[in-house]
Amino acid sequence: MSAPAWLDAALTDGTALTPGAPERNEIFAAVRAAPEGAVARRLLARAAEGDRTALALLGELVPWGERWHAAAAAAVPHLLHDDPETCRTAAATVASAGGPDLAAALLLRDAGRLTPEAADVAREAGPVARTALTEAASWRFTADDLAALRHDPDPSVRLVTALSALHGAAPEEHPGIEDEIRADLRVWAEIDSPVQESIGARWAGVHIWRGDREDHCCALAAELLAADRPPRVRGVGLEIAREAFHAWRAAFERLAPLVRPLLDVPELRDRAAEFLELHSDAIRRATDASPPPPDAEAVSTLLRDGDLTRSLLFTLRRVPPESLAPAVPVLTERLLTAFRRGEDTSLLVTALGLAGPAAAPAVPLLRARCAVALDDGDDVSALVEAFRRIGPAAAPAVPLLRRMDTAAAMIALVEITGNRRWAEETLNALPDGPRPLRTRLRLLGCLLDHGGLDDGQERMLRALLAQPGNGRVRVAELLWRHSGPAVAEEVATAVAEHLGDEYLGPAALRLIIEMGPHARAALPRVEAVIERRRRLPSNLPSAEQETAADERQLALARRARASVLADGRLTARPAGPPRRRGCRGAGR
Repeated sequence: MSAPAWLDAALTDGTALTPGAPERNEIFAAVRAAPEGAVARRLLARAAEGDRTALALLGELVPWGERWHAAAAAAVPHLLHDDPETCRTAAATVASAGGPDLAAALLLRDAGRLTPEAADVAREAGPVARTALTEAASWRFTADDLAALRHDPDPSVRLVTALSALHGAAPEEHPGIEDEIRADLRVWAEIDSPVQESIGARWAGVHIWRGDREDHCCALAAELLAADRPPRVRGVGLEIAREAFHAWRAAFERLAPLVRPLLDVPELRDRAAEFLELHSDAIRRATDASPPPPDAEAVSTLLRDGDLTRSLLFTLRRVPPESLAPAVPVLTERLLTAFRRGEDTSLLVTALGLAGPAAAPAVPLLRARCAVALDDGDDVSALVEAFRRIGPAAAPAVPLLRRMDTAAAMIALVEITGNRRWAEETLNALPDGPRPLRTRLRLLGCLLDHGGLDDGQERMLRALLAQPGNGRVRVAELLWRHSGPAVAEEVATAVAEHLGDEYLGPAALRLIIEMGPHARAALPRVEAVIERRRRLPSNLPSAEQETAADERQLALARRARASVLADGRLTARPAGPPRRRGCRGAGR
């Protein structure tokens, strides 16, 4: 197909807007390589005809901060389109391709900043187009344009503009702007407004992200939830309450009594019930245990009859190795078939490794697969991990593992042979300094599991603990396992710095729970996590997941505090593996 032909097909079937689709990737590559080439010209022509997919794609093709005037020119006439969705799509593309200056000029009907054709469109544009333009671009308008549009005759435009102005205003300007929003909100509640965005979420966002104004935000929600307000205004109050719940731990207790009366308002009943479930839902998400893993018979059936996917592999990781033993013959047969056909075997190898020593009958086949992979230069990481999990029964693979120079292979050799020297020699060969940290910690953990650390390795751990970075919690875990209460204060002080961290916090808190009263040095930081009003920051896909993560970390912090403050005298922790002094290379 010629470029326009395949492009037309992608626009018609929607793949042009499907993230990751080859057709979409090809469109982006073609337009960026030749902004005036055949693909770009065809896109502009389809957009000029009113094709909504083409209009949307034009806006997405514009890199942030750049302009594509031809795309904006193609979209402007469709601000007058009869279809509201096409009109909104055109507005978004005008804002993206033409920038905030063009959008503001159209809204203000400023002929001096517009072409004659665009000025004609600006004069005729209706509420849907003007509101969509405001929503798409007002947060990037200049202060002068925002000030002018706050006096627009359309209440929807005024409302959205005032919200944008509030985001950029100094705190002392907030009361005046919020009075304008309240006034426009009363008008907006009585008309069929085309505003699409969540007014409450934007309003609350100012007090959540531009400051930490919990009291003001909750008071604003209470004001708008009042019984004498129109249902649509109370709905905005409900949106603010929802945002406040996700931002502050105490907001639900403050606002739930004000939301309950909305259960009697037909238009708001479902949304109110959903809000009232938020807290219990977050608690459930935070405390839910994983479902029980399938039993041995179910595992065998799954592996015999179904495809081995990454999702199924995730399930298998929760299954005890002995329960996977009955599935080893099935997996071995499937691995042999895949091996002969030249198919990818990594998932099958990983599944066999999860069976641990029970996968010993598969070792000859795994060894043969490893030999071929090494000769072909293929990735052998899944095979190495499988040998490590199988342990001594994987002894036939030792000659192959010795050909490798990775830390994972050396650790597998230690697990199979019981000989520490593989890990020690690899550790000694690493360059001076903390890096590569992950490799260093894996090797130290392996040595700790196989006889303990000698004085030099202990000094290495202590040096790593003094280094800032994300590895400190794991270093602290190893040092605590090695030295116990003798390093309690040092370990507790180090991990205390990470208690509020999205990624490291849970592991740090679990270590404090394990340490119990010995972690008293971390108690002030633990209590700070518990007592904070603002939810812990995180970067998860949804507000619900972030709230559940905060509740989970809060529950861990409470357990940690209880563990540190446990009644009774401090008791010595059972000693770990014996310390190895001056015996580097012992066990050969």
